[in-house]
Amino acid sequence: MDPRCRINLLGPLCVIQAHQTVTRFRTQKAAALLAYFALRPGPHAREQVIDLFWPEMDLAAGRGNLSTTLSGLRRRLEPPGIRPGSVLVTTHAQVGLDPAAVTTDVVEFERFCAEGETAASPDKVISLLNRAVNLYAGDFQEGNFQDWAVRESERLHARLVSALDRLGEAYETLERFAEAGEAARRRVSADPYTEEAHVALVRRLVRSSQRGAALEAARSFEQFFEREFGEGSARDARRAMEEFLGEIGPAAPVSRAPLTPPPPALSSQSVLPADPLPTPPLAPIPFWLSRFFGREREMLRLASLLLPPKGSGAPLRLTTLLGPGGTGKTRLAAEFARRAGERFGLWRGFVPLADLNEPEQIAARIAHSLRLPPGGDSQERIAAFFVNRERPEGSRDLLVLDNMEQLLAGGGEASVVRIVAELLARSPELTILCTSRRPLGVQGERTISVEPLEVPDAQWETDGSEEGGSSGDLASLLEVPSVRLYVDRAQALRPEFGLSAANAASVAALCRALEGSPLALELAASWVRLLPPRKMWERLSQGLGTPETRLSDLPDRQRSLEASLEWSWRLLTPAQQRLLAGLSIFRGGWDLRAAETVCAEPGALELLADLQEASLVTASETGDGDIRYGLLESVRVFSQKQRDQRGETETLRTRHLSFFADLAAEAAPDLYRSRQAYWLDALETEHDNLRAALEWTVVDPSSRELGLRLVSALAPFWRARGYLQEGYDRCAALLSGAASAGASEARIGALNAGGLLASLLAKYAEADAFHQEALEIARAQRSILGESAALLGLGTVRYWRYDYPAAERLLQESLSKRFEARVDKPDPRRYDWEEAATHHTLGNLAIRLENYAEAQAQFGRALDLRRAAGDTLGVAGTLGALGQVALAQGEYDTAEMHLRESQHIFDSLGQRWTAALCLAGLSRIAEERGTIALCARLLSAAMAVRKRHHFPLPPAERPGHEEQLRWLTEELGASAFNAAWSEGQTLSWEQSDVVPAG
Repeated sequence: MDPRCRINLLGPLCVIQAHQTVTRFRTQKAAALLAYFALRPGPHAREQVIDLFWPEMDLAAGRGNLSTTLSGLRRRLEPPGIRPGSVLVTTHAQVGLDPAAVTTDVVEFERFCAEGETAASPDKVISLLNRAVNLYAGDFQEGNFQDWAVRESERLHARLVSALDRLGEAYETLERFAEAGEAARRRVSADPYTEEAHVALVRRLVRSSQRGAALEAARSFEQFFEREFGEGSARDARRAMEEFLGEIGPAAPVSRAPLTPPPPALSSQSVLPADPLPTPPLAPIPFWLSRFFGREREMLRLASLLLPPKGSGAPLRLTTLLGPGGTGKTRLAAEFARRAGERFGLWRGFVPLADLNEPEQIAARIAHSLRLPPGGDSQERIAAFFVNRERPEGSRDLLVLDNMEQLLAGGGEASVVRIVAELLARSPELTILCTSRRPLGVQGERTISVEPLEVPDAQWETDGSEEGGSSGDLASLLEVPSVRLYVDRAQALRPEFGLSAANAASVAALCRALEGSPLALELAASWVRLLPPRKMWERLSQGLGTPETRLSDLPDRQRSLEASLEWSWRLLTPAQQRLLAGLSIFRGGWDLRAAETVCAEPGALELLADLQEASLVTASETGDGDIRYGLLESVRVFSQKQRDQRGETETLRTRHLSFFADLAAEAAPDLYRSRQAYWLDALETEHDNLRAALEWTVVDPSSRELGLRLVSALAPFWRARGYLQEGYDRCAALLSGAASAGASEARIGALNAGGLLASLLAKYAEADAFHQEALEIARAQRSILGESAALLGLGTVRYWRYDYPAAERLLQESLSKRFEARVDKPDPRRYDWEEAATHHTLGNLAIRLENYAEAQAQFGRALDLRRAAGDTLGVAGTLGALGQVALAQGEYDTAEMHLRESQHIFDSLGQRWTAALCLAGLSRIAEERGTIALCARLLSAAMAVRKRHHFPLPPAERPGHEEQLRWLTEELGASAFNAAWSEGQTLSWEQSDVVPAG
């Protein structure tokens, strides 16, 4: 394939090759680096590039980030089929793009500008400079605030302005005044602060007989300069405009019937008539000194709805940005309006409404913001303003109405709907963009949810107590919008602050804890001098929240998260407040049935809809078509305080525990049957709620018995999903309480569950104690099944402790007890998973005794029972065991087949920790086949899985493991072994292809 490419740098970055067009890059830093190289093809010193793009990092970290970024760029520029190095050329010391392989629009733009500015004839000037300005699709690297990018953007922008000046002059020389006017209009749009450009625009419009457009341009100039520089500014330019406008005589009425009288002829004192129609620019967009981050998706969504390309449908007239307090709705709306005006020449206005309480005040506030003359009906005056405004053909007006939610409360919806609908009906060219915590409810309204900013992903998860503990890429972390916002705001107060290996984990943890809320991040950053990231994270972890901001330019409702939420709380009805307080009892979300039951609210559906519309409750559709609700953590904590103040906490906790204990009890039998996949996923979804319920049982003695039943029911789930340590800890916490010392069936079940998990964690003394106590209680209560389960656990512990005779005796006794129970209470439909587990453990024992025929027989019985019941996880476990039998007998192909099939099933059901067993078996196969380096990589991968899932190597296997490590080191040599071990740490079992013998 042809490697040559054209890189467009003016406007959105785009790479065009014969076989592909690339417009998206892994990170903004990667796109900026490519733009830098494309602007200056050829070699660049690596250290210079690192200093320019990663100044906050030391040289070693910078080299790593540069290598990672270059690797991603190479994949985009040199996909399979293109020779590596044909576009991106790298050496140890230098890096850059091959000049022979790259062309750019910047090179062409500058060439046409240079040739056009020196061309002799006006026609040639026009031809060349039109080609130049048509190439200018937008500013270079917009949004990149690095010094080099800003300088280059300003230089190219100045070149555009110069070209437009020269182009307009050339048109004017040929008396092509209409085209000269268009060049002047674009010139004014590119740089509205030059008086001469506005004068040239008015002059050319007058001379092309565009009287109305000339008046509009003059009015716009006067209003703009008055707003920016004060009344009476730019007198020379005004006088020049008056002279040109005086050539065309008094104003004639506009073509569309006005709702207010037309303006009189121009006076000698001002470009504007004595009693003018209000004209733009008015209702100015708010200005922030701080930078704007993220929101690319929302910006694109707004553009597609409000500024659709020609031929793709009419723009929407009313769009509302929805979100809870502090998500940045106002800033997003203002930034979109600003960019829309700059990019498309759109008139836009911004009207703040946060301090209003009555809907009837809306029209008056809009009229005031537009500086309309007093008197008459406000709605009519606003409509007249928009109807009579002269605008370029096809252009629209955009009005932002900010903070509508309090006007919708207390029955205000009808008035708001009437006012907004009437305004849209009377002003056909008007588009309204609202911000609110709930929809307006106007017909035709489109809503866009403004979610919190993206937060760092799971690779940065930390408990906040260890700095520099993550190996994540600092450059990629800096690209995360929430991190960029926090670091930027922190640097405003502490210029020396920067993201580093020392604080990256804490910054990431803080952004995750604050859930990406822009307001919360701003508040946290405002305390960076006294509470750096780690200290602020610790404060949040202790439930203290972010203190009130130290900044003085924020409204009261945004000076703390609590103040922002209090604003929303006051807008709710008593029923909505009661439900929101109750919902704070949930963790990790809930469904409708849970809300109705736990909150004792039969009308929960309607109230949930109200709270969702108020941007206080989130809702998302699950894979099975159900709706899952949730609260942002900041909302939950605030609502919990309200719940505690109302004295409802204990009642809600009791109902919450009862509901989720019933759910676990319903799931327990099916965790060993054909519906186990459904129930494993269901319990995973509710795991945070189940955790919360168990925490309550530990501190509430009256709930201890229910807690024991709950851990017993959840043990299969914990085992399947790898929560071995957590499950054991919860069992131990409940079983150690004095109030649970009494003998009961629930305690027997919890003891056996805890013992099973302890065995998997190689805690054999604890497992033995749990099972021994369970056996004593079961025998005292004549619980045959409890006794059998305890004997199974004790036999398993003896197996791991090499006491094979005792292990076989206990396991056989367990089988006898289960047979006794079937005779006593026959139930042909019941699947006895513990019987299958006993046969499975007897099979493991037979392998240890090298009795492979017996092992096959025991595993066969277990497999039959498990398949008949639909116990897919059990089947997978037995297939893995059959793989171990085949491995012990030297049947490596069969062993590999069973091991892979086993882990494939486990993976499909979310059981990942057993990959350690699969990988260990495959490493043995690799060793037997003579692929020693692969054996080391697979063994390393197995140990990495054990570490990740807190699944320790059993003591019985440790001597053999250490011997195998010594042998591998001797065979490979220390250097090759270390390299293989390092590679294996990230290897998955799917990647573990074992080369067949021969």
